[in-house]
Amino acid sequence: MSKKILKLTMLAILAILASGCSATYKTKVSPPGKYKHNGVAIEVDQDATNFSYTGNASVMRVNYKYALAVAAKTTLDRGFKYFSIEGPRPLMDQLKDRNVTNVEEAYNACDSGDGSFRMYYSIESAGEEFDGNHRRRKNCDNIIFGWRESVFNGGANHRYVRLSFEMSNEDKKNNRTFNAKEVLESDFMKDLNPAYFVNMER
Repeated sequence: MSKKILKLTMLAILAILASGCSATYKTKVSPPGKYKHNGVAIEVDQDATNFSYTGNASVMRVNYKYALAVAAKTTLDRGFKYFSIEGPRPLMDQLKDRNVTNVEEAYNACDSGDGSFRMYYSIESAGEEFDGNHRRRKNCDNIIFGWRESVFNGGANHRYVRLSFEMSNEDKKNNRTFNAKEVLESDFMKDLNPAYFVNMER
């Protein structure tokens, strides 16, 4: 291998390492009927995987934003107009406490301030607090889960989010119901990759 090719190869590897992200992703949407009527659960772990313990909070935010878009796309694909977040309860309470009226406010409710995502330093404690000898999740942290993937430089830390929602043609007019078409057409979602809005496995 020439010095020039070797140099270019090393630069490419360094660029990947510096990016802090892998090129893998996953979107899981439960099949119809697995949950209550018109209810589904989704898991989102997009290409926001960090190779160290830095950037965990941004990973959570990116995946949460994708989860909202996936919910909207799934709702329209199945012939419904609205989706309502149905769990977990602490997330529903957070949206109510923040008096959320649109999807951007639903995102902001977990992006900053009281009850939002926090930074964690181990997968085992992601989204949890110790209460005596017990762990308990709070607010937005309730939708965070973690796992570690072996990669060429030792390992990648994934922070995926999991939530459930119900689809309907009725606007329930509460702090956790959103118009799916408005969500997907909003400027707020324009920075996301629509190819990730569908059910795909890593």
